[in-house]
Amino acid sequence: MTTTTSNLIQQMQRQVQAWKADGDDRAIFLECYMMMTENMLTTVAEGGFEDGPWVADLTHGFAAYYFNALKHYEDHDSPPVWTFAFDVADSKQAHVLQNLLLGVNAHICYDLIFALVDCVQDEWDTLTDDEREARRRDFYYVNDVIGATLDAVQDEVVEANNRLMQIVDDVFGRLDEWMIHSLICRWRDEVWQHAMTYLMASPEERPALKQAYTQQAEQRARSIQGQRGLVGIVDLF
Repeated sequence: MTTTTSNLIQQMQRQVQAWKADGDDRAIFLECYMMMTENMLTTVAEGGFEDGPWVADLTHGFAAYYFNALKHYEDHDSPPVWTFAFDVADSKQAHVLQNLLLGVNAHICYDLIFALVDCVQDEWDTLTDDEREARRRDFYYVNDVIGATLDAVQDEVVEANNRLMQIVDDVFGRLDEWMIHSLICRWRDEVWQHAMTYLMASPEERPALKQAYTQQAEQRARSIQGQRGLVGIVDLF
């Protein structure tokens, strides 16, 4: 584990521990995210990706978006979808899965679009078609890493915060993990498409695209919280 990687995980651990000590529900998403990040960086170190250094750069750049949102939340200047997620966590009225999915929605459906663009925009025009496809394959292989982490997330975070979920897991087996994984995979597929559209857009077109992505993430957040009723829940899947 490199120093930079170690620093990132330690930063996440310190924040999770502080929030748990304070009973802050923001720890729910961050603990899950930390587990995913650890597995991502382990897979990089083990040579699981075609271009490990590129995936590591994306992983660290992606995390920076989260910590920037957290920092700006204290200044009341966080992206709206993050403000919504943090406010709901602060209310302590949400189910553990709502807190988890609100964080996943903000970080994947919003942050990841721009983190991915950041990571490819300087090189994209110089890459061959095969090299671009390798980037895409590495991006999609992350879905496998996420899937391999979900059982631990269920056991160590979700059930620890809601004992009822242990009963659900016992009755339905891996159905709930499968549904969450399917949802995340679908969202990440959409992220790749959005990022490519944004990457190819002119400077004049980008503000409208960013606004559209923002609105979509906010609508999903309201659905997760239950503001849009059954229709909103169905739309998520």
